[in-house]
Amino acid sequence: MEIQILGRNVSLSASQQELVERRTQYALNRFSSQVRTVQVTLSDVNGPKGGSDILCRFKVLLRKRGEILVGDTDVSMESAVANVADRAARSLARLLDRQREHQGISMSGAVEAS
Repeated sequence: MEIQILGRNVSLSASQQELVERRTQYALNRFSSQVRTVQVTLSDVNGPKGGSDILCRFKVLLRKRGEILVGDTDVSMESAVANVADRAARSLARLLDRQREHQGISMSGAVEAS
């Protein structure tokens, strides 16, 4: 699983980049065999006006089937990343469960028809 971190209107220190990478790996590590790339984008919603609204977006590209997009805005970069990482993990778990159920129904239907 490759993790790409991009800051838009946000400067990220080395320790902040490490935190983003660690938090992302912690949340998505159990899905690493299904995940090809996670693109993490952080941007300052208020721009040069000031304020502390940070938008965090995860784009999770899967090895076989599609992608998941999750985003959230919070007052700190750490909180935004933690929220989005948790939401991405839940969304990915639901998607994979639905895919397994769908494959199970298709396969069981084919077996019953035989």
